[in-house]
Amino acid sequence: MSIKILPKEIIKQIAAGEVIDRPSAVVKELIENSIDALSSQINIFIEKGGVKLIKIQDNGIGMSKNDLLLCLTKYATSKIKNLNDLESFKSFGFRGEALTSIKNISRIKIISKTVYQKIAWEIYTEGMDSNIIYVKPSPNSVGTTIEVLDLFYNIPVRRKFIPNNKIEFIYIKNIIKSFILMKLNIGIKFVYNNKIIYNFSNVKNNISYINRIDKICGKDFINQSLKINSNYDKMSLFGWITIPENKYYSNNIKKYFYINNRIIHNKFINHIVKEICKIKFGLYYHQSFLIYLEIEPNQIDINIHPQKKDVNFFQLELIYNFFYKSILNSSFYYEKHCLNKNKKNNNFIKENKLIITKNLKNIGDDYNNNFFNQIKKKKLVILKNIPLFHFKNFGILRTIIKNTWIIVEKNDILFYLSVKEIEFFLLEIKYKFYLENKNNIEIIFLNLPIKLIPKELDIFKKLKKILKTLGFNFIIDKFDKYQLKLISIPSLLLNFNLQLFFINLFKYCLIKSNITFTKILKWIFLYVINITKLWDYFKIIDLLMEFELFISNNNTIIIKKLFYPITFNHI
Repeated sequence: MSIKILPKEIIKQIAAGEVIDRPSAVVKELIENSIDALSSQINIFIEKGGVKLIKIQDNGIGMSKNDLLLCLTKYATSKIKNLNDLESFKSFGFRGEALTSIKNISRIKIISKTVYQKIAWEIYTEGMDSNIIYVKPSPNSVGTTIEVLDLFYNIPVRRKFIPNNKIEFIYIKNIIKSFILMKLNIGIKFVYNNKIIYNFSNVKNNISYINRIDKICGKDFINQSLKINSNYDKMSLFGWITIPENKYYSNNIKKYFYINNRIIHNKFINHIVKEICKIKFGLYYHQSFLIYLEIEPNQIDINIHPQKKDVNFFQLELIYNFFYKSILNSSFYYEKHCLNKNKKNNNFIKENKLIITKNLKNIGDDYNNNFFNQIKKKKLVILKNIPLFHFKNFGILRTIIKNTWIIVEKNDILFYLSVKEIEFFLLEIKYKFYLENKNNIEIIFLNLPIKLIPKELDIFKKLKKILKTLGFNFIIDKFDKYQLKLISIPSLLLNFNLQLFFINLFKYCLIKSNITFTKILKWIFLYVINITKLWDYFKIIDLLMEFELFISNNNTIIIKKLFYPITFNHI
């Protein structure tokens, strides 16, 4: 299949540009390209945290000379051709942006050969220059070899954000581990600074598969886990979840979740696994899991994250119920394991048998029906038939009112909380944590030109130091002091109109005589929470989950301030 430039209507449908924020992102993109090329062997060579060298060598179908010349062009891809393909593609890449993004921040050499060519071809280019520096014949077997050299050599500001080679090695190793557990039909070899870290041949039988899991997850992982194997309506779920008795894994949490052989980091899945295990085992605990979900491509949206790390499920309730039944139906294995291991667990199972066999959906329906009978004719987002989520600090989420308030049940008492207040306090807690741990503010890299007027330039000079502390980084044009390039922002502003943000920020500073760090930070928080958002059930869950992650014992006073006793007459 030859490479072609995507039509404009497809380019408009693609939500986000490729983000290369560190060496591990390059490794991920290049390995995915090798997988899409139907490789049976992928060799990965890394030097000095990937900053000096990233070399990916495969034996896939390769590229012709014409495709090789086109592959570095933005929106050039062989994966999709029209809008309908976005709903059903099964390849890893589809945007046609990865190689262009990598080329822009490195020196890159690509050698490739197809089975139909007598010789391989090699191209070399570097940086933002759109011209290819050279094209020449080269000795190479069928497949593709890509060398990425001197990453971020032309953007020294980004290089400063790479802490050290050891940390980058860990990131890269974790990326490769996720592929080792995912692509069983591919041999994977990983060499770091001339030392072999992993060398797996392709999986030929159950023993070689178990060997991979033992090496990545630990020798006792499978023996101390609940096995899941379930099918329903073109969906299949397979894998393992550790059980409460496994004390070792409480300090060595490993969470691998794959959808259609793609590694995914999804808060919804993490939370439902936690909640279902609570129902099954009768207690909260830190579980590790290795789970594979196969689902029809048109039932998920993979085009929601620049690096395709997350998905949207179109039928959330169906997914929840499938996981719920799959895990609970594996109870026989768990009971047998516990009975053989410890007689005390026999009492535990008997005591919790009622919990295991209850239908969570019915419990939610009964409670919600009684609850809503008390507040008829109110403008509520009814959460009927949606699983109940229990939070340590917030209790049970019951409903959303007018996109502004949420109702929770805690200690058998109903409270309402302001969504904006939760957002504000979460931002306060997060940034307090970030600022106490220097250089830990989560930032997003971009390249946005900003034109200032004289008054704004004076304000910018006063704000520059404050903004840099908060994750904003700028480059001032050498020939035009009014022209700036915004190269990074704090992640909380990722989906906002940044031009409008700065216009409003400068307006605020024009009327304030004394500009301080605290005032600017508070203004940003208020700006973020007052932008109109549509709060559905699962966005609220994400908000509360994130809040709980940052809560410490010192924040109990703040949490109490969020709770208001419910008065139906005022809703």
